[in-house]
Amino acid sequence: MLIAVDIDEVLGQFVANFFNLYNKIYKTSFKRRDVYVFELWTILGLDLDEFKKRFLKLIKEYDLFKTPLPKKGAQEAIKILAASHRLAAVTGRPESIAGISENWLKQYFGDAFEKVYCTREDILEPEKESKFHICQRIGAEILIEDEMGNAEDGSRNGMQILLFDAPWNKRVKNGPKLKRIYSWKDILSFFDLNK
Repeated sequence: MLIAVDIDEVLGQFVANFFNLYNKIYKTSFKRRDVYVFELWTILGLDLDEFKKRFLKLIKEYDLFKTPLPKKGAQEAIKILAASHRLAAVTGRPESIAGISENWLKQYFGDAFEKVYCTREDILEPEKESKFHICQRIGAEILIEDEMGNAEDGSRNGMQILLFDAPWNKRVKNGPKLKRIYSWKDILSFFDLNK
């Protein structure tokens, strides 16, 4: 079976990394728990143009996408999943940094992922293709995701979604094709792979 896995906030601690860098530069004290919506500019109290400038600065000057650490349990769980399933990374990251994403995956997860699929052409651009459509095109049967729009789109269209619990997706309810999970151990239990 081919399983699609999101990168940021599923495999890696992107939000904590973002706030760590942002707080140092802008002398603020935001935490992951402060994120109640996916649109970070709302949390930061910025308009979208100012957010884009600051976000690009974090990418260019501080290697924002190179520096997140893996989520707890992700490395071990991916190794176990990869032994019995095929894995593809399907991410909202842009193709313009696909190489950075591939290198990050290789650094922390070795050769577990067949390929990285990106929904955007460039940083902060609109999606060119939804995660559900990418999953459909590549034949992925399950998507492990944290963003509620992607989770709802996939489950509404009949795809099994494992929704990684996060402050910004609390409104999403479990359903026949959507299951909230709280850890990588829960994911292994879903696949009956707990050792």
